[in-house]
Amino acid sequence: MAGVGNSDLQSTAAICARTLEQVAGHDWSVRAAELDWTVGQTLSHVAGCLMNYAASLASRTQQQLPFRMSPPVRRDGTPMRPADLIQAMEVAAAILGAVVAEAAPDARGYHVTGLADPEGFAAMGCDEMLVHTEDIMNAFSLSFHPPPDLCRAVLARLFPWAPEAAPWDALLWANGRRALPGHARLGRDWAWQGPPLSEWDGTIKTYRD
Repeated sequence: MAGVGNSDLQSTAAICARTLEQVAGHDWSVRAAELDWTVGQTLSHVAGCLMNYAASLASRTQQQLPFRMSPPVRRDGTPMRPADLIQAMEVAAAILGAVVAEAAPDARGYHVTGLADPEGFAAMGCDEMLVHTEDIMNAFSLSFHPPPDLCRAVLARLFPWAPEAAPWDALLWANGRRALPGHARLGRDWAWQGPPLSEWDGTIKTYRD
């Protein structure tokens, strides 16, 4: 299976943008599924994460940066509109993708899960967009079904411990969103395998590790 990279980031951003455009006319001040954020805050979080991943990989930092890239804000200071937030996600994905594409395969950057490589950051960016798009669509009682091959690639890179199941179902399980037959729902302390898979120790990662 080919690794996760810039093309996957751009495909994911396009898929999620088209999906989110369907609800751009809804009230984005409602809570996003089971999260503590509103729909608008959730997508702002996604854009901010992608920018911070890009900053970490571009700088090759070996420790947490003493600052965070700010969530997107409108130039005139007015609240971000749904269309603005969707565009911010796409722009952030383009920036992260450009950094991933230019980085050497062995480049590393800090992430709380460990020193991630370009493929790890690309996969984490895809995961952020996919799963939070699901959270947002759920807020409006709508479904989201991304391509199985994309889900399978992200799942294989970030969650090598995931059980056999339909790729999207397994990805949601790995992100603590649902249970699977024979596998209880994970808690909020779930985590990714950010560093290369060659460094995985065979355990299910959590943020307490």
